Amino acid sequence: MEFNDISPVLLTILLLAVGGPITVLAIVAGNYLIAGLVVFIAGFLLLYRLGVKRYYIFFLIQTRHGLNFVDKIARLAPEFWKFFGDMAIVVSFGGLGSYYVSRYRNTWLINALLGTFALALVYTTVGLEAAAAGLVMLTAGAILLKKYPKPIFHFCAGVAVLGTIMFAIFPGFSDVAIMRSFVALLVGVLGIPALLVSLMFSQAAKITLGQSNVPGVSPLLPTVSDEGPGFFFPGTGIFIPFWQALIAMICLLVPHELAHGILTRAHRIRLKSAGVLTASVIPIGAFVEPDERILRLRRSREKMRIYAVGSFTNLIVALLSILLIVTVLSPMLDAITEPTGMQITAALNGTPSYGVLQKGMIIKEINGKKINTTDDFNNYVVGLKPNQTVAFATSNGTFNLTLSPRPDNASRGYIGIDLQQAYDIREEFRTKYALQTEAVFFLGPTLFWIFFLSFNIALVNLLPISPFDGGKMFEEVMAEFRIRKRHKELIIKIMIAIILVLILLNASPLLLNFFR
Repeated sequence: MEFNDISPVLLTILLLAVGGPITVLAIVAGNYLIAGLVVFIAGFLLLYRLGVKRYYIFFLIQTRHGLNFVDKIARLAPEFWKFFGDMAIVVSFGGLGSYYVSRYRNTWLINALLGTFALALVYTTVGLEAAAAGLVMLTAGAILLKKYPKPIFHFCAGVAVLGTIMFAIFPGFSDVAIMRSFVALLVGVLGIPALLVSLMFSQAAKITLGQSNVPGVSPLLPTVSDEGPGFFFPGTGIFIPFWQALIAMICLLVPHELAHGILTRAHRIRLKSAGVLTASVIPIGAFVEPDERILRLRRSREKMRIYAVGSFTNLIVALLSILLIVTVLSPMLDAITEPTGMQITAALNGTPSYGVLQKGMIIKEINGKKINTTDDFNNYVVGLKPNQTVAFATSNGTFNLTLSPRPDNASRGYIGIDLQQAYDIREEFRTKYALQTEAVFFLGPTLFWIFFLSFNIALVNLLPISPFDGGKMFEEVMAEFRIRKRHKELIIKIMIAIILVLILLNASPLLLNFFR
């Protein structure tokens, strides 16, 4: 029996019928490992028997269900979706992307919209006066660009807008202002790939100089912790509970592939299928499958829009998640809870805290000073010095630490802990509104993980090397600018070498621990 077009609903029913009863019993018994193993084996056997396309333990679940829905959305406003795709190109490649788009479209409106977003960021991070000055420059720039659409002006507009956005969003990239300015300029010229490469270079330098033992890159792996089943990034201390991870992955994969599909159909390119890539039944990717024969023959701009829109949609999802957290969840949490100290999420290896302070402890006082909020903690520890002995009153007792010099500032004391705000639920919400309170506490972290995964995957997917979308886009840019084949191959080889070296350096803490 072979299923080439499996209904997602039918597949879900079959999986529940095969693995559901045993899984429920295992979860009730508290054995998440057995539950996960049952689901994995049952799902593998079911997909194998259904004849789903398989590569070892990986399955390509293809379906045509939902393609009519994609068609309807694409037909609603095809010109809007093309404009949306051009904006994605500008966001992806900054000034270079703006220059590319200017070869067939005036980018004044795209840069005006992105500039408005940049002004909002400037207003919130710098102040009203800077935003007002920016508004004057943005208005003048938009008028100039609309009247004199020369490619060099489009390039400068893209650099200014995306550079401003990056500088406003990442003010803490470096303690040195000139470095923040340099990275913002680099991102403005080359786009988002330059941001990821800069972050990888910065972390690689810290690891090489012995200032950090936290890997800059790490795989997402399944695990079972004290909090239950979930996923974690080895070496980072980051753990995502299972259901929150599942929701975040759905919010990552579905908008990404839906956007690819809509732009494909907006250009009247046939979609052969859509589907999910799984390890057994664990989703690890999604895809839409355009007719590659037709796609290869289309104009460069059409392919660029299709490639760029997936990551751009992920960035929009990340932005919406943060807006919901700031405007909705934060006020609700302020009403429901009150701060009660700083909870330790990790004690870093090789630091004064390691082996003394433990994950889960809540710091209540430091040297007798009451610590309730993040501001309380930051305002106090900024004055601590190296070799100073400090008493930490925690939920598990009082502990004395002798501080070491900070790796990035030897004049300040270093503790070596990662923290998050600890809260206690107000009594009325603990009793009268218990169900609503639980929902808020589930939704808050879920929105954060949606932001975290969507933002980081968008950055990775724009790396200018194959098989990422950024690699396909970079090849189109070089082809459009008529770079000779041998020069193009040399550039690609150099970029691959640089990125591979950065990945190895960023992963070196994991590799060293693995071989010890």
